Parts: sequence; structure tokens; C-alpha cells
Amino acid sequence: MTIKFVPVFLILWIIVNVSVSLYPIEMLPIVFRYGYAMPFYNVSNTVRTVVFNTKNQSTSNTQEKKNCPE
Repeated sequence: MTIKFVPVFLILWIIVNVSVSLYPIEMLPIVFRYGYAMPFYNVSNTVRTVVFNTKNQSTSNTQEKKNCPE
């Protein structure tokens, strides 16, 4: 990959990141499940948690904590 392909790569990277951050991934078609690995999705969830003072769901072990007996 040479320097002339960097703008194309960056535009594609931005589109891929933003496309999964607008709605919750559970509401999107199954094709968008790759979004769990995208950095912008995780950042947007963290910002929503901080701004709206909601329950933090940006940790990777949230599902495991829900299933643990207390």
C-alpha cells in the first residue's frame, strides 16, 4: 500500500466506523455485528454513558456479570 491509497483507506475506515455507531448493534441487521470490534462504536457508548449518566455497558464482561448468581 503506497501513500496514494491512504486517503481511500481512511475514508473507508471512517464510513465503516460511523455506520455502526448511529444505532445499537442489536437493532441493526446481522451484517453489522462486526461493529462490536470497531473503536468508534465503543467510544460512542462510553461518551453516552458519561454524558447521560447511564449504566456503563462498555465493558466486555457485562453479559457474564448478568448471569452470575449473587
